[in-house]
Parts: sequence; C-alpha cells; structure tokens
Amino acid sequence: MKSTRKYNEENERIKRTYLHYLRSAKGLSENSVNKASVAILRLEQALDFKPFAKLNDDDALQFKEHIAHSATGKTGKPMVAASRVNIQTCVRAFMHWLADQTGYKSKITHSFAEYFSPSQKDMRVAKASRLKPAATAEQAAHTFRHMPMETVFERRNRAFFALMMLTAARIEAAASLCIGHVDLMAGCVFQDGAEVLTKFGKTFTTYFMPVDQMYEDCLAAWIEELTKVHLFGPTDPLFPKPDIHLSPTAGIQNRGLSRQHYKTNDCLRRVIKDAFKAVGLPPYSPHRFRSTAVDLSNGYVTTAEELKAVSMNLGHSSIKTTVDDYGAISPQRQGEVMQKLRRKVRGHQ
Repeated sequence: MKSTRKYNEENERIKRTYLHYLRSAKGLSENSVNKASVAILRLEQALDFKPFAKLNDDDALQFKEHIAHSATGKTGKPMVAASRVNIQTCVRAFMHWLADQTGYKSKITHSFAEYFSPSQKDMRVAKASRLKPAATAEQAAHTFRHMPMETVFERRNRAFFALMMLTAARIEAAASLCIGHVDLMAGCVFQDGAEVLTKFGKTFTTYFMPVDQMYEDCLAAWIEELTKVHLFGPTDPLFPKPDIHLSPTAGIQNRGLSRQHYKTNDCLRRVIKDAFKAVGLPPYSPHRFRSTAVDLSNGYVTTAEELKAVSMNLGHSSIKTTVDDYGAISPQRQGEVMQKLRRKVRGHQ
C-alpha cells in the first residue's frame, strides 16, 4: 500500500536550519535556496520521508535510482542529465552540512554524503556544450516590425523587445529596470546591483549593441511617452505592469499603466515568445537574445579588446563564459569558418 506521508517533523526542523544557513551564511539568492529545498524534498519523497539521521548507503542508491527514472512535471519525459546533476549536487551539499550538525555527526559522515554524487557520465552530459537555437538579426527585425503598437501596452511590449536587442539583458534585470537606469545620450543602461535584479547582484554598465537604429528609436519614443504623457519619473518602472482594479459593479478593469514592476517575469517572457510565434517563428525566449548578441558580434569583432567589451556588456567577468555559454556554433557554421580560414591563409602564401 502506497504511503500518504507528506512530511517528517524532525526533517522539517533541520531543513529550516539549513535553508537559513544558505541564505544568511552562504548568501545564496532565494532562487538558489528554493532549488535546494526542492532537491531535498525529492530525496524525502523518494525515501518515504525517512528521518535523515537513519539514512544508509542503500537509501542513497535508491534515491539515485528514483531520480534516474523520474519524469519532469512539464513534459512527462525522463529527467535530463542536467536536472539530475543539479538535484544530486544540492542533496550532497546538504548531507555534507548535516555531517557537522549536532545530533547527526555520529550518524551522517562526509564520506556517506559522497554516495549522493552524480555519475561521471551524467556530469559529462550535463556540462557538454550544446547549440541552443536563437533568432538571427533578420528574424528579430522581421518580428519587431510586425509587432502592433496601437495601445500603450503594445508600445511597451515593442520597447521591451527593443531593449532586449540593444542590451541582451537577463529578463530579471530588464523587468526590474527603472527609467533612470537608461541613458539615451550615452547609449547605455546602468545595471545597478542594488536596484536591478542582476545575477549575483553584480553592478555593470551595458552599452547599446551595434544593431539597427530602429530599436534605439523605439526605446527613446517609449521613454518620452512615459515621462511626457504618463508623467513617470526616473524611479518609476521602465516596463510597468497594468493597473488592475476590481470593481464590485464593473468587475476587473484595466486602468492603464501602474507605477509598479511585475513581481514575476512570466508576462514579459510571453511578450517575446508570442511576438516570434505571431510571425511563424519558433517561440524564442528572452534569454536567447544573449546568443543572438554574441552571434552578431562574430561579424564585427576583430580584436581581443572588442570581444572583452562584448563580454563585459553581458555582465561576464570572463570571456570564456561568453564564448562557452553563448558562442556555440553549428557544425555547418564550423565548416564554413574553417573553409574561410583556409582560403585566407592560402591567399597569403
């Protein structure tokens, strides 16, 4: 008979302590803490919420077997290697921490924690560089030109698309921008880690990418509308959410722009995906603009200094991150580049 147990009180107490440790001592973001929490819950579910202090080698193997055959909630397909690696890495870290805690030291050891390590095969598969499709400059321009602009929210959506082409910012950062973070005269966006949701709270300046002028014109027109028509100020959101009002008589009413940022990024993420879908293209996510930016840079970057500038624009401390994460090329493109280099070298011989 399948157990209906959903939690273990003893486990819950130590989990709360660990999650507090991740936030306060390790300084992890809430997103990272949530991932750890979900991973530990998966461990408990796989072992029917057995107390952590009573876990043994067989339990670790049972958990790994469970993860290997688990399906994802979204697709129902087997969990990919990267997801398994992330879950097992989180659980292993928890077990290492647990081995130093009072009441667990004599029952959980650091060597036991290693039983939760991902397999070498999964590690290689998870870390392998893969080509992730991204829109070309032509596809992005085609999509942008077909985006409607009659309503204020349609104009906001076009401006959001334009900003993504100009900066390739992470969606969390773009969604949290205020008007004052954009300097149209200098052609840049100041991503202040104290105010903008940048990765790891990093602070840096992103200068506009060398893309079509129409994107810059669109963003400038939107900021002008916000400041002159809607009387927004520098600290107001660049991409505000709707001002939704619930009336007892008229029901839900959209009263235009609010002065608040979106609490989640789902709406603005859909803006980009729906724009591409509307013109018959794949529903590229906002994050793929980063690959588009790097792909475009391959056409104009000729020096290490220029490549470093592009890398800094994306908020990367290392050029390696830019190239490895967003600079992947297809085997076909690899062949074209090598053929070009052969002709170039032979022409100088």
